[in-house]
Amino acid sequence: MKTKTFLALLLLVIAGCGCSKKDNFKAVPFRTLFSGCNPPDLEYINKKEIISNEVELQKIGEVLRLTTETINSFKINFSQKQVIIIWGKEERYTPSSINVTSVAEDNTSIVVHTVSEVKGLGAAFSCPFCIVEIPKTNKNITYKNKAL
Repeated sequence: MKTKTFLALLLLVIAGCGCSKKDNFKAVPFRTLFSGCNPPDLEYINKKEIISNEVELQKIGEVLRLTTETINSFKINFSQKQVIIIWGKEERYTPSSINVTSVAEDNTSIVVHTVSEVKGLGAAFSCPFCIVEIPKTNKNITYKNKAL
C-alpha cells in the first residue's frame, strides 16, 4: 500500500512540475511587405537588419533591387512601426524562400520565427529575403529558423 501511495504522490509531483512552466510570450502583429530571391551577396547571407526610417528603407531597397514604387507602396509609419529584413542562407537551387511565420514577445524580448524552403530544381545560386513590418520596439530581437 505504501508503494502505491508513494507512486501516486510521485506522479502528482511530476505532473505538477510540468504544468507550472508557462510561456509568457504573446503574439505580435506583423505584416509581410515583400519576399523574394536575389543572387547571393556575401555581405547579406544570413543577415538580419532593422530599419527605422524611410532613408534606410530606400537604401536597402536598392540593395534588394526593388523599385522606388515598390518601396513607396509599403506605406510605413516609422513613428509606430519598424521594418525587419531577413536574408536566408545561400541556396544552390532556385527559387528559394524565407518567410516569417510568427512573431512573439515577452517582457524583455521578441522572437521572430521563420521558415526557409527551396521550391525549385533550377540549378542556380540564390539568396532569399523577406521584409516584415512590426510595431516599434527597443526589445532584443532573436530569430528562429526552420528549414523545409
